[in-house]
Amino acid sequence: MVNKNIAMITRCAVFAAVLTVCSWVSVPMPFSLVPITLQTMAVLLIAVMLRPTETLYTTLVWILLGVIGLPVFSGFQSGIGTIMNYTGGFIIGFIPAAWLLSFILNSGQNPSEVRGKIDGIGYIKLIAGVLLSSVIIYLFGVPWFMYVLDKNLTEALTLSCLPYLPGDVIKAVVVIAAYPALARLRRYVIVHTRS
Repeated sequence: MVNKNIAMITRCAVFAAVLTVCSWVSVPMPFSLVPITLQTMAVLLIAVMLRPTETLYTTLVWILLGVIGLPVFSGFQSGIGTIMNYTGGFIIGFIPAAWLLSFILNSGQNPSEVRGKIDGIGYIKLIAGVLLSSVIIYLFGVPWFMYVLDKNLTEALTLSCLPYLPGDVIKAVVVIAAYPALARLRRYVIVHTRS
């Protein structure tokens, strides 16, 4: 049991670090206050590689590290002010988004899927999960953006959603294309970290 807990903590710590590094890859946008980052791709990777409960631990710990002052957010930001700022809704949205995709991928998973051999139904499940996760991030992010900056829905979508959709599609395609290899890697890591 102790070894299993250590293995789980290690996996969560590694992916919290991955999310941090992907947050640091930040490109400011001239037309918006929200930068382009690799955070959403990291959230998808976390969901693919970890169990649902582990995704909760990973995203919550990452947020808590940022809140207490470690520069884990985009642009090396930290503090509760980042969560209360206009991008805070997106950050909070990572928690349910990662959990939902992981839950979808882990529910009814057959042994061939775990080995990375995914059939048509498996791909439909994966694509649907990725789309739902992306929608959840925006469902948390856009209303908070509207509230903090006192924008209407059209302005908020124009500034914090629509320009980022092509990049989100590219990130999603990368994760979907890499899924068989990632599933095999996940199985290897889990098998080799069991007690």
